[in-house]
Amino acid sequence: MKLDTEIKILSWYQIIGGFIGLVILIHYILQTEAFNGYAVLFLFAMLMLFLFSIACGLILLKNPTKGMLPSRINQILQIIGFAVAGYSFQYISGLGVIIGFDLTEGMLLKLNAALSSFEYNWNTDHEEAFLVVNIVPLVVIYLLNKIENELQQEKTSLELTKEQV
Repeated sequence: MKLDTEIKILSWYQIIGGFIGLVILIHYILQTEAFNGYAVLFLFAMLMLFLFSIACGLILLKNPTKGMLPSRINQILQIIGFAVAGYSFQYISGLGVIIGFDLTEGMLLKLNAALSSFEYNWNTDHEEAFLVVNIVPLVVIYLLNKIENELQQEKTSLELTKEQV
């Protein structure tokens, strides 16, 4: 029973994180008056990542064994955020507890909390420079690994029971 609850929590975490990201995306679209090609690419990338988060949660909810790999990929994409020389990437679907360094005006320790966000720059004039790690996906990956091991143990135990009968 505990295992089912853990799977449901991680599934719904990804689903809700993706939906929050979609709400933020819709709000952004409604607030923006004009879009160029770069903005459309940015919005499409955001849309795909937040939909991917929702899909990962749904797959994990319906079939935990099949949902492990996409859920891990979703979390791995959220671990590292960076900005350097006009290029940046940071994706958070759900909660973010970010620690790292802001190198824009010296070497400052950066500590932040966030809720579903996305930053992406490609060859822009931004002078921003940072390297951060999101702690939350590391915890989620640990929990996914723990759940997968427990599922494997249950499967092995069930197979041994069938062989004994």
